[in-house]
Parts: sequence; C-alpha cells; structure tokens
Amino acid sequence: MLGYKIALSFSLKMSGGPFVSNELITLNHYNAIAFILKSLLEHYDIVNIAVKLHINKFYYELLRTVLEHILSLNNIAFSLFPLYSRVLKVSSYDTIWRRSYSKKARNAVRKFRRNNGTVKRIKDPLNYLKDILRCNRSSPVRQGRRLPRSYTGPLIVYRNLVYFKKYLEKDLFHVYGAFLDDKLVGYSYVISCNGYAYVSRFIIDRFYKSYCVGEGLLDGIIRELALGKMVRRIQYGYWSPKFAPGIDHFLRQFGFKEGKELAIFIYRNIFDIT
Repeated sequence: MLGYKIALSFSLKMSGGPFVSNELITLNHYNAIAFILKSLLEHYDIVNIAVKLHINKFYYELLRTVLEHILSLNNIAFSLFPLYSRVLKVSSYDTIWRRSYSKKARNAVRKFRRNNGTVKRIKDPLNYLKDILRCNRSSPVRQGRRLPRSYTGPLIVYRNLVYFKKYLEKDLFHVYGAFLDDKLVGYSYVISCNGYAYVSRFIIDRFYKSYCVGEGLLDGIIRELALGKMVRRIQYGYWSPKFAPGIDHFLRQFGFKEGKELAIFIYRNIFDIT
C-alpha cells in the first residue's frame, strides 16, 4: 500500500484477533510474542495486532507486559497507534431506543419512517447491483479518501457479491437495504459470529441524505439484531476521533461506545504518522 509493506491481523471467527487463555501465559510466551513481532517488523513497515481487553484485569496486564516487550526491542525504532472498537451492547430494542439513542437520533429515525422509509434484509443483492453501484458512486470521496475500484468497478462489485452469496446461504453474512418507496438508497454488510455482529460497508446515496437514510438504516439493523436475540454486541469498526470524527459523532448518537478490543498498529519510524 503506497509503497509500504503491511501485515494485518484479521479473523472472522475470533472477533478481530487471537484469544489467549490465562493458564497458558508464561514468560516464555511473552518472549515468543516479542520475537515474532520483531521478526515481522524486520520485514514489514506496519504490523497490526488485535488484543481483547476483557474486564478481567489479567488481560490488561497481558497487554501491558506484551507492549513492554515490544518497546524493549533493539535495532528497530517504531511508534504505536491504538484504535478501540466501537461497540453497542444489545438489550431489548425498546430499551436501546429509550436509553441508548439520543433525542436527535430518535427524531431522525422518525423522519426516515415518515418518508415511507423501510429497512429489510436483502436475500439476493445481485438483484440490486445497479442501485448498489449508484450508492457507491454518489460520493466519490469519503472520509477524505477516494473510493477504490472495489466500490466503483461494476465487474469487481459483481464478483464480490457472487462470492458473498455462499455466506448468505449459510446465514453468516447479511446485506441490509434502506428503501424509500421501494427504491434502494443505502445498504450495509453485517457479519454475525460468536454473539457479535459486525457492521461493514455502511453506504448511503448522498442525494437522499436529507431523508435521514443513514439513521434509518442503522436503526433498522439494530432493531432486527435486537429482536433476533442472538447478538450480545454490535461492532462498527474502530474508534478514531482524529481521522473520522463524523462517524464517531454519528455512532455516539446511537449509544456506541469504546469497546473492550484494541487494534494496535506498529509503525516502523520510516515516516511521520503524526
């Protein structure tokens, strides 16, 4: 990416990273983790690791100790950049509506509904390929970055949807659509695993933004997941007020908070990340 070599940690089965058991941790394990990271940093410019920060104090100690080992490495200068997960704790929908949503969020959802806005799960997103492309292309620059071809290229988007279809059939992956008078004006991918639901690729047609499509879409996703009673947490990316203040403000209106998962990016000091 941009001429840099990057190693990323990602896992659908484990909520974004490895889970380490208390009984298995010894000093040798800390040394092994530090050795692996040092080896990665010798070959990559950026390395990403994910740490699960559970309420148990052991995990905080694990994080602190591992970072101390990283900081003690010789011959490699680097910087740490942490991102906290954005998470909404799921209870009953009525409770979320009353206690988690702000007044502004509730009013926006009501406006979406007054305009005949609905949210439903799309069984076959290939039937909405043109609408999905229209939504993607409505805002060529998002969060200060130009959208890649995976969003705007018809053939690439088509192939991706074909690939995702097998996961739709296994009920592990869902596509939610926001509709105004039966016209698709926004959509999002949601992956469900181990009591977590991960909201991804949340996109609306910017020409319909005044109809509060984003608020209506997020509310529809939360409502169905809460009513399904199979999800304990909903995660929407990671907390980055420096780079995405608009998204963070939007999610706070719906009760999302910093979660107990930390994505750590380790940069070799070959360029300035500040």
